[in-house]
Amino acid sequence: MKKTFISSLCTLAEFVREPRSKDLERSYALRETINGKLDKVRALSDDALFEFERMREEDLAFRNRIRRWETQLRIFFITKITTWKYRAHLPGFELPESIAAGQVEFDDNLARALDAMADHLEGRSIDKRFSFENGFALLERAVQDARWHEPQECLSPPRFQTFLSLHQKLHTLITSLERDISKHFPSFLASQLTTSSSQHRRE
Repeated sequence: MKKTFISSLCTLAEFVREPRSKDLERSYALRETINGKLDKVRALSDDALFEFERMREEDLAFRNRIRRWETQLRIFFITKITTWKYRAHLPGFELPESIAAGQVEFDDNLARALDAMADHLEGRSIDKRFSFENGFALLERAVQDARWHEPQECLSPPRFQTFLSLHQKLHTLITSLERDISKHFPSFLASQLTTSSSQHRRE
């Protein structure tokens, strides 16, 4: 269950960086893969309930956290599918060039945050914990600048608001998930790093 959830984080990070070319087939394939992995996480967490008598209390608590995180990640995924349409320049989702560049940077930060969470859960050493706190503010500034410098027909006020609302939702979801994972796994990460250091010293 944990392994599948971590895999979901990594694959979602790939999708967040899409599309990287005019060929959108890779994006559609990644969407199907992510949906399948999230379904698997939910199924595995459901199956775990049948093993309740054999599960320790902390195992059950971990199962409940994974289930909660899966729900948050699915909402994030559904929202990202919508903002992906701006990245793909689909009809009706065109953006001024300056805002499009800001969205690429925003998405790259999202992907880095997802990768960092996967590393955290796997107990990998993280030199500097990635922070996404200012991500939305930078995108909002890019949109405000564009409203003054771009022709108004490029992005009407209602579309500005929809675009920002969607990205603010992504920011809120990823920040909440990042903090929750860090809250429940600090000792796990520390123990992994301590063990690794001890083994290195023995070698």
